[in-house]
Amino acid sequence: MPFKSYEFTIPKKTAQQSPYRQTVNIARPVLASINVEIPEGHKGLAAMNITTPGYVLMDGIRGDKTSKQSGPLNIELFGPPYNVTFEGYNTDDFLSHTFIVEIQTS
Repeated sequence: MPFKSYEFTIPKKTAQQSPYRQTVNIARPVLASINVEIPEGHKGLAAMNITTPGYVLMDGIRGDKTSKQSGPLNIELFGPPYNVTFEGYNTDDFLSHTFIVEIQTS
């Protein structure tokens, strides 16, 4: 099953009430799984959600120097185009924070 990696960088001082969004196109219509790497330095100051029309795929992803996995999904996306939206906030006053999202399709 192919997978693709995306970097989702949330600018500093992004309020939870006005989240930053990034939509990515997916080449295949079925999501198999999602893995999110949270690099060291986040300190819980940034959080993200992953959605697609009709589904919340992963919610409240936050932490520091850890990873979060969706487990098996096998969700067929609406489309084409097939897309997933990353949405997040960052309360850090000094630094942007990046999540690395790996999406596996089938």
